[in-house]
Amino acid sequence: MPEKSAPYRQRVDEIGLGKPEQTATGAQVMLSWKGEGQGTVRLVRTGGRWQVEPNDYALLKLCRAGIFLSLVDARSQELRCGMFQIPTS
Repeated sequence: MPEKSAPYRQRVDEIGLGKPEQTATGAQVMLSWKGEGQGTVRLVRTGGRWQVEPNDYALLKLCRAGIFLSLVDARSQELRCGMFQIPTS
């Protein structure tokens, strides 16, 4: 994905973060694309700080993508691997 990084990073400002909501195991944050909800990212508190839930992070690391770049990839209909399976409308 290195050849796609620059154009993708230019689109990251189209992604928004909602207000964190508490869950039974931590928290979750809604991601939005141009104001439209796209799914949540799960967070857990570890070592005194919040981080992406380890299973989700492992998938992103395996795919060599970040959460935001994975969402841009999904919205560009070029998702090969990652946590978002979002159809472009």
